[in-house]
Amino acid sequence: MGSSDAERRRWRRVLLATGMSSWINTATFSTVNVGLPDIAKSFPGHSLGAIGWVITTYAIVYGALLLPAGRIADRFGRRPVYNLGLALFALGGVIAATAPTYGLLIAGRVVQGAGAAINAPASIGLLLEVTAANERVKAITLWSACTTIGGASGPTLGALIIQTGGWQWAIAGPAVLTGVVWWVGRKHLPRSAPAPSAASLDVIGTVLATASMALIVLAISEGNNWGWGSAATVSAFVGTAVAGALLVTRSRRHPEPVVPTKLFRARSFSVGTATSLVLGVMGGSIQLTQALFARQVWHYSVLKAGLAITPAPLFASLASPTAARYGSRYGERAAALPGTLLMAFSVSWYLVFMTSTPSYWGHLFPGSALNGIGVAFAFPMVSAAAVRDVLPTDLSIATAVTRAASQVGQAIGVAIILVLLGNGAADIDRFRSCWWLLCALTVCAALMTIGLGPPKFNKGVLRPATDSHVAASVRRD
Repeated sequence: MGSSDAERRRWRRVLLATGMSSWINTATFSTVNVGLPDIAKSFPGHSLGAIGWVITTYAIVYGALLLPAGRIADRFGRRPVYNLGLALFALGGVIAATAPTYGLLIAGRVVQGAGAAINAPASIGLLLEVTAANERVKAITLWSACTTIGGASGPTLGALIIQTGGWQWAIAGPAVLTGVVWWVGRKHLPRSAPAPSAASLDVIGTVLATASMALIVLAISEGNNWGWGSAATVSAFVGTAVAGALLVTRSRRHPEPVVPTKLFRARSFSVGTATSLVLGVMGGSIQLTQALFARQVWHYSVLKAGLAITPAPLFASLASPTAARYGSRYGERAAALPGTLLMAFSVSWYLVFMTSTPSYWGHLFPGSALNGIGVAFAFPMVSAAAVRDVLPTDLSIATAVTRAASQVGQAIGVAIILVLLGNGAADIDRFRSCWWLLCALTVCAALMTIGLGPPKFNKGVLRPATDSHVAASVRRD
């Protein structure tokens, strides 16, 4: 970011455009949370678990295609790839919102997830192109805040839209906003030249990653319907293991693998990525349980249920600056550990106090607010710790792998919750089963954050991403 007024104005416009696209990409994952019962009514004959694929399909495709998307942007140019992602996202939203059949609804979400995945790495790359090295942390923090707030605000936004226009607009609405995003950035996004010599894409590795993610979610989602010991369920679990093993083998041998195994030599990356996976399960599930509990047990309207879970994104936004300062001063682990413990406490609050008798301010509000504060301290710090020890040239792919882990965790979490709640009218005992599981997982995540430790760089493979290294990396890009 330069010193002239014109450069500062341009930087703000690029930040606005890329931040809005990031916000839309993540908000769209959860805008339909409170509307799942309404979508199920539009497609009779499909269980709530089957309708859950509206959420999980988007997360799986988004997570899997994030891995090669950075190289796609480098090869064909960030700006055209960014715009292509917006166009695909909008197209997928229109297809899903107007789908007359369940199959076309899911197909639209596949296209929408692909557009979001293609757009995301190009988005942050474009922002960094117009950002000076000494302003890079500020730029990434602001862009990441848009991502976090997008995911947290999705259910509330979705509730407002569904109440006024139906569930179709909860999917189509964000797609329409991509036109605004394009307009904001059309004259300001940098026109970086394509790099035809950029690393080749690992297509087979991408297919294997997608297959492993989809099969594990399929096995969990349909296990009750197929039978946990049935040939179909067992085959899906076995297929997950086989695809995962083949992916690891290929990643060790391919010159430019979709998941570079060298990254896992850093303990911070290994622990951070694994923790992101576990936190993803919790993050994708807790909002869903809150929304469905408010609707199915307390019989709230769509709008009232969406507003009821607003404290989580609100308190996450309010706590984010404090969490960032605390983490910068004392280290990521010092912030992530109490953050995850606070998230576990918020779920235990539901276990102790939530009853079938509505009591919003005494029961739901405190747990939602505490969860939001915990999210602000945990999620960004774990993500930052995961990539802090990688080479600047590996920063994009390392970030993509960590985010992909979080996305597949969210998909798995949604699938598990819908299985535990079942296809019938949910009661409070089923929700308590969900909260027990989420509480245990969050405690596990807290224990895992202890392994993040202080920065360590070894054998010349990993070293701190200093400003000079980052600046050189940006220039090379």
